[in-house]
Amino acid sequence: MTDVQVWDPAQSNLTSADVQILARASAGMDHPDLGLSKKEQAELLAAARKKSDTWQQLAVESSAEDVCSWVKALTLAEGRLSGFALGPNSPVIVLIRHLKRRGVLPAELLRWVRAHTTNRFLPYGSLQDRL
Repeated sequence: MTDVQVWDPAQSNLTSADVQILARASAGMDHPDLGLSKKEQAELLAAARKKSDTWQQLAVESSAEDVCSWVKALTLAEGRLSGFALGPNSPVIVLIRHLKRRGVLPAELLRWVRAHTTNRFLPYGSLQDRL
């Protein structure tokens, strides 16, 4: 008898397909649905729900410009796409923290996030996580 393995999407790494969808969402911020099909929206949501370590790794491997663009796209996704309310588990928090650690966090990005979100945890995360 073979062992059955359970696939846990939260344990997976972000794939190149995830990054491509994120790039399309970044380019489509002027569209209500971020220029994504329903399938791509579902894939972006699955990617956004992956563990913070996977987002941290992606941020390490990426330019500050890309990370800033992803912060904006993911912030808008929470407000525009169905089922995308991530609360304190939003990857935006991880990406913002990464930019801050690198010393490349633009103050205007923080203002932009606050102006475009209804998620009370953005941009900094929960107080409990910061203590």
